[in-house]
Amino acid sequence: MVLEGLIGEEKLDAFNMPFYTPTTKEIEEVIEAEGSFTLQNLQVFKNDWDSYIKQANSGLDKKTRAAIFATDIRAVAEPILVSQFGEEAMNDLFHRFEDVLDHMKRENCQFINLVISLTKKCFRTCRLGCASKRVTDSKSSIGRAGGVTASSLGSSGLSAPLSFGTAILVETEYALRSVALTDSLVAET
Repeated sequence: MVLEGLIGEEKLDAFNMPFYTPTTKEIEEVIEAEGSFTLQNLQVFKNDWDSYIKQANSGLDKKTRAAIFATDIRAVAEPILVSQFGEEAMNDLFHRFEDVLDHMKRENCQFINLVISLTKKCFRTCRLGCASKRVTDSKSSIGRAGGVTASSLGSSGLSAPLSFGTAILVETEYALRSVALTDSLVAET
């Protein structure tokens, strides 16, 4: 479009939209270095660029799928592009994008999606001391399944298992205690 004089070369040179796609190893390193979370699972999924369109309308030809995809991309990218290149260039730009998508179909281009499962590490402290210390009340115990339940801590009528890494309040006959279940609690058992 610059070569055809539709967009000024200086506008193209001034346009900067930073985009970085990290590797799974880089993501794991950042999570570890940050320290607030434990990585439970990281899955990589590859999808054809038009898979969601094919699932909804399997009978559409590739040119129509390209037009639908270009419209979807336009909804996200147009506000950014208009501010740099102007409204008048947008229709031509996205019609040309449909041709790029036709090439993507021939090359079997795919999008990569990452699904990440994290568990927040608990670093809370309370009035009664470090939250990672084990409760010393004689009514508290570790449940048979390896977890702590509200009933095993002396709470009235509750027996639901408590999530590790969460701070809870447990009322016993003796006092109101703040209990946090962390990896160190599990290691002590």
